[in-house]
Amino acid sequence: MLYLRIDDTHLSLLAYERSATIVSEASTSVLGEEFPFLHRPLHPSLPFARQLAQLRAAHPAFVREQAVRVVVSGTVTPVPIADFEEEMCSRYYDFCVGGDEGGSALRRVFYDSLPGFGAVLLFALPESMCQSIEHEFSEVHYVSASTALLRRIAHRHNPRHHHRIYVYLRGRKMEVAVFEEQNLLVLNAYDVQAATDVAYYCFGLSRGLGLDVQHTSFTLFGDEPLRSESAEQLRAYAPMVAARSLSTELNRHPLADVPDIPFDLPFQILTL
Repeated sequence: MLYLRIDDTHLSLLAYERSATIVSEASTSVLGEEFPFLHRPLHPSLPFARQLAQLRAAHPAFVREQAVRVVVSGTVTPVPIADFEEEMCSRYYDFCVGGDEGGSALRRVFYDSLPGFGAVLLFALPESMCQSIEHEFSEVHYVSASTALLRRIAHRHNPRHHHRIYVYLRGRKMEVAVFEEQNLLVLNAYDVQAATDVAYYCFGLSRGLGLDVQHTSFTLFGDEPLRSESAEQLRAYAPMVAARSLSTELNRHPLADVPDIPFDLPFQILTL
């Protein structure tokens, strides 16, 4: 299967198979033996359809007919399953995320089920991107980049840690999920520039929820060096702070060794 990941700045394409060989290119990040993978900047000035076609044509493993899972890294919003109506997805998303009237015509809203939380997770892509993807591939499935990571961390309940805060750092974004035992209390995202911003939002959120940081665990995932720097900032005031590398998180699975692979992408393969 192919995994196409899209965020604000990059396109990534990975074929999860063991027999492919990658030929290096100066403008891409590649792996040579197990998992064909390309990671390219997304240029807003160029047609998305052209960039997608060029990415797919870059390796034989991407060209052959097969299903593709489109992993969307962007703004999400959870909706309680008791209140959810599929035909209202666009209205829910527009209300929670914001947008002008007619925004629904410019983007397509999807949802992932989060049965353990009694919720669904809404996410979106521009309609023009969806059309380009579906023109390029015959079988397409859309998922949020947040879904697999949330499912993975939801069951990490430690009786000593009544409240748990998970922070995922990607580029200049910080995504944070707060759990009370196995209940999801908060899911939010912030723009950050430095580790001090991460600490500010974590402790501000803790204070707003009335949490005692001395008895709250913090787990950080994602990009270095911001992950380690943020962990050091948090440890100045909170005793239970862990920074998890991809290799540690995946128990040294080979996917963790793929150069420049986005932190959340392997979880789509190994968790869903």
